[in-house]
Amino acid sequence: LACPGDASLGEALALALERGDPGAMERSPRPPEQPVLTAGIAWVAVVRGITEGAGALVVFVIWLKGFDSSEETARSVALAAIVVCELLEAHGSRSLYRTIVDLGMFGNPALWGATLVSFCAVLAVLYVPPLQDAFHVDALGPGEWAAAAAVGVFSLLVIEGLKVGPWRLRPEGQP
Repeated sequence: LACPGDASLGEALALALERGDPGAMERSPRPPEQPVLTAGIAWVAVVRGITEGAGALVVFVIWLKGFDSSEETARSVALAAIVVCELLEAHGSRSLYRTIVDLGMFGNPALWGATLVSFCAVLAVLYVPPLQDAFHVDALGPGEWAAAAAVGVFSLLVIEGLKVGPWRLRPEGQP
């Protein structure tokens, strides 16, 4: 119900409705010997994973050790951070080359609908007592949500930064 992979299923389906990058059909196809998962795409996946994992680990440790919270509370903050990362990263995944600003924030209404449904599922896990017991989590307060949001926004900014820096991915044949 609320594991990060499941939270992303709706977003993945909504991303299928995303219009392709301009000029994609004019570009020549990739050579058959070129792998589908290129080094550049693998690099983006690794950076995303490290950013998300490190963010979740940091908030878990801060809440567990720094704030002396229960393990359930620390786990809840980490879960919320992972899910917020996944939901925001789905929006950043609309294009490998163009930023959210270039695409328009609300250009894919299905993605926003999927994001809302997934976020409601996480809210249910965190606030409905039988689900809290099943997942061993606690309800979060504003401070915990702020930390989860900060991790998610940071992760999204890293993804968007990968699109505009000198190391960015470029469509085949573009400088």
